Amino acid sequence: DLHETAIRSELQNLKNQIKEKLVLAWRTAASDLNRLLSNPPESLIQRIQASKKGELLWPLAQWINDPSKGLTEWRAFQAEFKSQLNDDSVHLKAIQYWDFANTQTISEWFPDGPGITQHASSGTWTLAPSGDSIVQNILPSGSYSHIQTTQDRGLLHSKNIQLDAPYDLWLLIKGDGNAMARYAVQNYPRNGTVYPVETMNDSRWRWRKFPLDYWQGDQIHIELTTAADQPVLARLNQTRSWFGIRRATLLPSGTPMPDAVSTEIFAPIIDSLKDSLPVSKSDLIKAYQTAIQKSLEAWDNHSISDSQALLLNEAVQEGLLPNGSENTLPVQSLLHQWRELESRIKPPVRVPGQFETEGYDQVLFERGNHKKPLDAVPRRFLEFLDANPYDTPISGRMELAQDMLRNDNPLTARVIVNRLWHHLFGKGIVSTPDNFGRLGRSPSHPELLDYLASHFKDTGWSIKAFIRFLVMSDTWQQSSQVSELSAVKDPENQLWSHFSIRRLEAETIRDNLLAVSGKLDIQSMYGEPVSGNNPRRSVYVRVNRNNLDPFLTLFDAPVPASTRGRRDTTNVPGQSLSMLNDPFVIDCSEAFAASTAITENEKKQPTRDRVQSMFVKALGRFPTLSETIQSEQFLIRMGQLNTQLQDGNQALNQQAHQLKNQLESLETSTRERALKKRGVSSLPQIQPGPQPLASWNFSSGAKDQTGSLDLTMMGEAMIKDGLLTLNGNASYAKSNPIQKNITEKTLEAWVLLENLNQRGGGVISLQDHSGTVFDAIVFAEQESRKWLAGSNGFQRTQSMKGPEEQNAHEELVHVAMVYQADGTIRAYRNGQLYGQPYKSSGPVVFKSGQAHLIFGNRHGSPGGNRLLMGGIAKARFYDRALSEEEIQASFSEDPNYVSIKELISELDPQEAKRHFALKAEIQLIQQQLTESKNKTGLSSPWADLAHALFNLKEFIYVQ
Repeated sequence: DLHETAIRSELQNLKNQIKEKLVLAWRTAASDLNRLLSNPPESLIQRIQASKKGELLWPLAQWINDPSKGLTEWRAFQAEFKSQLNDDSVHLKAIQYWDFANTQTISEWFPDGPGITQHASSGTWTLAPSGDSIVQNILPSGSYSHIQTTQDRGLLHSKNIQLDAPYDLWLLIKGDGNAMARYAVQNYPRNGTVYPVETMNDSRWRWRKFPLDYWQGDQIHIELTTAADQPVLARLNQTRSWFGIRRATLLPSGTPMPDAVSTEIFAPIIDSLKDSLPVSKSDLIKAYQTAIQKSLEAWDNHSISDSQALLLNEAVQEGLLPNGSENTLPVQSLLHQWRELESRIKPPVRVPGQFETEGYDQVLFERGNHKKPLDAVPRRFLEFLDANPYDTPISGRMELAQDMLRNDNPLTARVIVNRLWHHLFGKGIVSTPDNFGRLGRSPSHPELLDYLASHFKDTGWSIKAFIRFLVMSDTWQQSSQVSELSAVKDPENQLWSHFSIRRLEAETIRDNLLAVSGKLDIQSMYGEPVSGNNPRRSVYVRVNRNNLDPFLTLFDAPVPASTRGRRDTTNVPGQSLSMLNDPFVIDCSEAFAASTAITENEKKQPTRDRVQSMFVKALGRFPTLSETIQSEQFLIRMGQLNTQLQDGNQALNQQAHQLKNQLESLETSTRERALKKRGVSSLPQIQPGPQPLASWNFSSGAKDQTGSLDLTMMGEAMIKDGLLTLNGNASYAKSNPIQKNITEKTLEAWVLLENLNQRGGGVISLQDHSGTVFDAIVFAEQESRKWLAGSNGFQRTQSMKGPEEQNAHEELVHVAMVYQADGTIRAYRNGQLYGQPYKSSGPVVFKSGQAHLIFGNRHGSPGGNRLLMGGIAKARFYDRALSEEEIQASFSEDPNYVSIKELISELDPQEAKRHFALKAEIQLIQQQLTESKNKTGLSSPWADLAHALFNLKEFIYVQ
């Protein structure tokens, strides 16, 4: 927009001013290079001595260490440089060669993005968006995505390349911020062993090799993208990312690539020596100074060569020319203005789409067999309208879009109006909306279909206007009552003599339940998909072909395997059973009843008024007199039943309380005997609670205090003030591999969250080495502010139905997740059961040596909402499922803990018999209480009435 255009114009203006002041400062510094390199400070000596061959300071290191060796090394190096300079063998062997210093080469590729579409001449430079450095890079000629800002998106795409022999692809690239380079086979981008991806986080130029012999006979194209713009692997949270490319070449497989990049920066120095050899270190230093001064002058007057740009950039990076605030004070004010203005550029919004590159005709496969290709089929529209192939070098999508709306094409408008009729009336005028061909059905009203298509085009192809036109018609407003004549002559209502009763779609039923109950979240917009347990609209529910939402699937939500213009509409017993028993429907019933409840401060509402308001909210109409009376009688009966059962439950609870007291007394005396026998008073060093396989107390570092699972800090993770500190920016910790099979397990951690609004960060996760299969303690992924057991594809994840977290951002909270051998998962918060246990599809077996633990990352590569923001004080990992009392002992860290196994071993036979009998009686009473709860139905008679309204056919049918 105009605002951003003005910002970019001012950025360039500031950049020009910064360059003027930098040139002045660097001229002064360059004139002092002889003194600086002759008597370097200690910091520079260390950098010189640490330099490697091919780096700018490496020749100086040879002279400093051994002057005679320095001359020998330089002689060999200069000979190597001349050899590489005159070596055309690689170019002669190249099957294809692209030099991005050449504008002709760039025109043969397909760029997209503000920076990459501009040709960058030698000496193009970029500013550092943050930190102490001023200049980020001075660049040779090529193609770059970040000429103005690293926030710009960039994509560079080659034409298709036929691999008719074994080849190697070589790319001379550099980049940062997880920019990516890859090749895609048959226009199908993937990631894996035979689909290598080069992630760029390196400021130095490198030749990257991609072996292609595996794909001989196939067709590929080359892609370079910024991090958030890579198909399949997009990292949308990486707002700053950039790449550059100078050359690319396709060579016969196995052809070596000489590393000319490492010697290219020395070309200006060798030119300064005029092909002579330096006799002393001072000769070499003088050559350095002369070369840098000439490169600086060439940069100032826009005549700099690629090798001079590389030399100048290395001089800046190595500190030979000042690039920080301490020596360039005149630049600081301008740099601050530039950065403040640059931060106002909004990162681009990404949406999935097609990128236009080289177009080509696809072959026809005989009877769909990809092993039997026939001739290529020209790109064109339907033959009966226009058989001429499209005359375009790209895909032809624009031509196809234009043909879809051409005046002599009657099909597009017909298809659209038929689909709109289908969605409004439940069935199209053509009842096969996906098929207007020979295998489809004929229209019931062909003249009406043509009239509607013409009206749609005449009103500007407006879908909203057309829907208004249909619903204002007499046909739409007809009653669903069927006349005797229609029932005989038109039983299928083909002539639309009345409105056809039809069931709501699966998503509408779910949304209706949430809306009526008051649970529907209409505030949260956009974002990643959620599970069916989340109260957001069904349009946000995750669609995973291998793990479809069971409620939506039961009500005929289509399986996403192919297009489905007309859904199945079934009426099977499972649907009625689901409306009766599904926990989701029960929760909605409870919430619906609660939303109609009257507070103590309000005037008491008559029962009849409350019944009527529930009917209106659920069904959109008032109840009949008969329905009102039946509802009132139903409420009375359910209230009486609940009272009777509550009285019985009270007696059972009292009996259970007495038995528990007896059991507690027996266990207390036995525990005291066990502690006395153990001599606990003289053994304060005894480890409290159950023994973990691994444990960490981050006040003592990252070392495993129990076993061998020491942690490695990744990204910006650190241990600070006794906490493993995680900032949500690619920071996490990773353990050594676990050297045993793990099935049942317990994950446990003391957590302090940075805030309660984060969604989906992992606290502690057990995952395989690929990060694909995992079990984890996760905060607020499916439900905001709630803990859950995270797993791959939510395969073992359900709602714990626990309360929202209130305090974890202010104080350490103990969270434990227990995975039993039968698949049951239990969660605990501060030693108490959190929510409700559930039976999962697990457990998963993590094999010995093939799994590890991670902290602060839900699973796999850090990114998206997987990362936790906060700190972890302590953590423990057990290779078994802890009991509730063991969790309590671990949380309290009681040194007097006695396990059930130890306690039972202390019982004499008579006590053991009594202990068993008491537990059996308590279990029987608890079972009776559970059965009684099932008999009472929901929590109140009003919730039962809400549930009954949801189960009326009228609730899920339109009439």
